[in-house]
Amino acid sequence: MNEEIEERDIQEVFKKISSNGELVNISGMNFMNKTPRKFSHLKAVILPYLVPDENGEISEIDIIDNLEKRYLSMYASLNKSNSNLEMKSMKTDDNKVIVNDGLCFHSTSGTLDRLESISNMGILASEWFGEFESERECCFCVTLDETHDGKCAKPNEKRSVLYFDMDNPIMQEILKYDYFKYVYLKRENPDSLQKNFSSEALELFEKVIEVTSKASKGMRKGPQSIDWYWKAIPGGIPPQLINGISIFSQNKELMQNIDKITQLFPNATIFNENREVLYFAQKDKNRIINDKKHTAEEIGAAASEHALPRDIINAMRVMVEEKEVIKDKDGIENE
Repeated sequence: MNEEIEERDIQEVFKKISSNGELVNISGMNFMNKTPRKFSHLKAVILPYLVPDENGEISEIDIIDNLEKRYLSMYASLNKSNSNLEMKSMKTDDNKVIVNDGLCFHSTSGTLDRLESISNMGILASEWFGEFESERECCFCVTLDETHDGKCAKPNEKRSVLYFDMDNPIMQEILKYDYFKYVYLKRENPDSLQKNFSSEALELFEKVIEVTSKASKGMRKGPQSIDWYWKAIPGGIPPQLINGISIFSQNKELMQNIDKITQLFPNATIFNENREVLYFAQKDKNRIINDKKHTAEEIGAAASEHALPRDIINAMRVMVEEKEVIKDKDGIENE
């Protein structure tokens, strides 16, 4: 991606930031009067943790720049009005949302301001705002949890819960960069790392995230540990992948602004702590939802147009090629 495209994407991601740059409760912390900036602007903060090579160069800075470009390219591709990336709504039955095991979710502040900032920029790592992650468990990452054994987080007066489209190829590729999985495998089965992660992911983990995340060594000790299902995703998650928002029925601010929330997240089904649907996602109103099936060639062309990273392009193409698509005489595709 050239510099012109990169700067344009940055402006697109952050175009709705207020003139004074004020943001509230980003990534679970308060960053007042801080504006998101390029990761490369954090060199002064990161330098003490990095070691120059024999030529005095610090390759980790390029890795951080690539992480930023990766996030921006995913955001831009999902934000295209003619995007071919299909989004799926959360499943419902009798006006109640079905929350199966294996769904990723993110708990966040139960305020409208917080939802507005996420809808503009996505769920971002605190390093976008010039602050290291406070616990030093997963710097440059955002954390997710996963529904399991019929359990999931419930919203309350202070917290809302966001869910993601697990079938989306970009979301599936994002999950391949789970840093906590890397921590576990490195400790328990280091020989399996290259089978589970790309060389780019391993380079990011080893040279940037691990050296700044000293507390990560204690993560995922076993199935009984509270963090067993946690995931640490480098960079962030674009807002378009959010397909469900659970809000507390006694949260007056959010309940009185459901119409606003639906405008912020047209892909998302809105529901309360009892899983009762407050708003169904409207596919015909969502600019990035497209029910039309696509061939591998069409998806590859669309991905190239949107400057997607190569690994995501390949993942999308494989998913389509694995399906047997038969076109009838009218050109309608059926599986």
